Amino acid sequence: GCTLITDKTAFSLATSLLALSTLTELRIHCGKTKIMTEGAISLLNTVSQLIHLQVFSIRFYENKGITNEVCSKLADAISYLTSLTQFDLILDETSIDDTGVILFSNTLRR
Repeated sequence: GCTLITDKTAFSLATSLLALSTLTELRIHCGKTKIMTEGAISLLNTVSQLIHLQVFSIRFYENKGITNEVCSKLADAISYLTSLTQFDLILDETSIDDTGVILFSNTLRR
């Protein structure tokens, strides 16, 4: 398995996703694969433009942790997805610190 998704790969994936403007379901599963912060942010910026998304699932497994910057961007992305009916954030053996949780919760309340 892949152990790292580089910023370049994530950016390329994000660009491809933009072409799928009518996508209604997106599931991102980062197994034991680390995604760099800048790459994660470019990917999430793209997700926020997929306004037809109804199901968005993101799963981290045995990842070192999710930075507050990524938490904030993830929360922002979700706040743009007005058609969303299901959102799954699955953290298996992956840490998220208090600030990240607060950022996330505050955005979801909007």
